[in-house]
Amino acid sequence: MDACNPIITPLEIDVKLSQNQSFSSKKKEFEIADVPYNRVVSILRYCMVGIRPNVTIVVGVVAQIFNNLKLAHWQVVKSLLKYLQGS
Repeated sequence: MDACNPIITPLEIDVKLSQNQSFSSKKKEFEIADVPYNRVVSILRYCMVGIRPNVTIVVGVVAQIFNNLKLAHWQVVKSLLKYLQGS
């Protein structure tokens, strides 16, 4: 994430996350199983409390979903990391 392009908002307005989202292929489902989602969200929760209270809403949204992780959830986490990199 060191070479990422920073963004100015932590979450896009039109993003809808739910546990019932489906994949378009099985390949994406296997790819998402390898991401460190739980670890990254835990670190973001720590940052939210101690350092960056302005990301509370986004972290709260992504922290609700741990069991049925989809690609859209990981993309929101990556967007939040890009926001933190740029600010």
